[in-house]
Amino acid sequence: MNQIKKPRAVVYARVSSEKEMQVNAFENQLLWYDEMENRLSDRYDFVGRYMDKGITGTAAKKRKGFMSMIDDAKKGKFDIIITREVSRFARNFIESISYTRELAKLGIEVYFVSDNIHSLRSEDQFKLNLMSMIAEEESRRDSERCKAGIHVAKYQKNSVWGSGNILGYNPRGGRSKPYTINEEQAETVILIKDMYLAGKSLTDIKLELERLGRKTATGGKLWYVSSISRILDNPFYAGYQRLGQEKINNFLEQKREKQSKDSVYLKKVDVPTLYSIEDYRKIQSMKKQKVMTIDGERTVGKRKVTHIWTSKIICGCGSSMEGYVWRVVRDNEPVVGYRCRNQVANRSKKVRKQMGLDTERACDNPSVPEWKLEFMAKHIFEHLWANRGIEVEVALEIIRECYKADKDDRESEINDLNSKILKYQKRKDKYIDMYADGLMDKNNLREKLQECDENIKLYEERITGLKEKADSTVIGLDSLIDGIRNTMKETLDFSKGKIDRDVITRMVDIVYYEKASTYKWFLNLSNLDNTSDIRRLSAQDSTAEACGIPLEHQIRIEKKSAFKPCIIVKDKRKLVYSTTLTYEQARAYRKANGSFMRPNAWDDLNIEVYV
Repeated sequence: MNQIKKPRAVVYARVSSEKEMQVNAFENQLLWYDEMENRLSDRYDFVGRYMDKGITGTAAKKRKGFMSMIDDAKKGKFDIIITREVSRFARNFIESISYTRELAKLGIEVYFVSDNIHSLRSEDQFKLNLMSMIAEEESRRDSERCKAGIHVAKYQKNSVWGSGNILGYNPRGGRSKPYTINEEQAETVILIKDMYLAGKSLTDIKLELERLGRKTATGGKLWYVSSISRILDNPFYAGYQRLGQEKINNFLEQKREKQSKDSVYLKKVDVPTLYSIEDYRKIQSMKKQKVMTIDGERTVGKRKVTHIWTSKIICGCGSSMEGYVWRVVRDNEPVVGYRCRNQVANRSKKVRKQMGLDTERACDNPSVPEWKLEFMAKHIFEHLWANRGIEVEVALEIIRECYKADKDDRESEINDLNSKILKYQKRKDKYIDMYADGLMDKNNLREKLQECDENIKLYEERITGLKEKADSTVIGLDSLIDGIRNTMKETLDFSKGKIDRDVITRMVDIVYYEKASTYKWFLNLSNLDNTSDIRRLSAQDSTAEACGIPLEHQIRIEKKSAFKPCIIVKDKRKLVYSTTLTYEQARAYRKANGSFMRPNAWDDLNIEVYV
């Protein structure tokens, strides 16, 4: 008589936290499974075990043993999985149901011994769903209790959170042990602080530390600017700890999310200090003055501007331009010029052609001597002030019309967004009805509702932004026009060969060097700060239609990543003046400033001025 073949069975065991390991140790679980295998050996042929130790049950992909078991199930290596209870299998309702259904399609059953649930039995499905939801809810409560305990330890107690290796202190050797000062490393930290407060740059500090042979926290002698910056940013040396920089998004996904600077909290801790909190705050104030924010988040260092036009002139290829010493004349006086950074980094179009390289985005604009920019600036401001803004007054009326058109466009867009929000709200009601009628499972419902909520939130944020912009438009327009009129009442000194540096800084936003001898000047006569707008590029401005100068007289330049150009944002201006500067005018300007020029070294300058 043929013996009936027993189903092949495997065991899955998991323990996740120290608490569980104290109450129900991993080894004790294994003993429980040994006894269970002996008890059920007449019904099943046990062919293996899969185990996860110290791993949460809320995310299956983090459990190597579990995922290995699922892979082997797909390969047909066993017929049934035996585990102690639903919470050992998964603490995530969605994953618990989806994996048992996936295994069911393969003909593999999951037997939860303590819960007496067989996943392939139809009468056990409701109980399986219920126990899975209970397991998830228990995990959520455990997470909240854990967070509450961590919050007390981090924010309410005067203890140090963490036990990292910090330059200037000896390793703790455990969270319960205090930090002690490492005298040699502490001298390095204080030296870094003193040099920075004395005005040294991070690069200068790096070179000095290497020259002195000072060691890093890991014992190395090679220093990095970024490491020095982090040391200066660390409030620990002043007796404080920075908290709240990251948080876990939810108890299921357990992903770390970086928080805004507004969420960061400085907590007083009981550690020996290396310098005062006043020194720390002074350092942060100095660092803040040396950086600027890009796109509202990313910070980059501000370069010390030696040549005033470096921050003003933009090449027609989209790159910024750098100042350099063109040549040295009598009495060792340097003559400054400005050249395209694209050409410096990637060579000119002519050179690239000779080298057999791509020339599509290469630049061939010649360098510009500084005196030409000063010459154009003097002519432009003399003209505008001589006419006392007659052209500007005409432009102001045009600007009013533009603001009115923008307002109408905003109202139309808000109405359109409200219609889209209503559509997604109706769609949510439809999905809930489908779920109630059994036409959609809970997993699918959750995804659909989340998708609707994300779109609704996106549209609501857009509406809020448009309304805020609309509220500020009237005030902004009045301030703009009043600022321009007040500026035109200022008295400028034209007796010198150059326009005052402060006037250039305040009133010139961009000089767009379109091509050889062709320039577009974009002035800010409103006394309003446009700096944050000039160096920003939004996603919708990167299309081909939005690029080029001028498109309705807007400053827009396409971002060509291969040549790393300067980033410019749209900025509506109105053309108020255009002219051509001739050789005779340039010769008279040069002569008045004690210089000369040859006719064959001159091409007339074509200028357009936008306000």
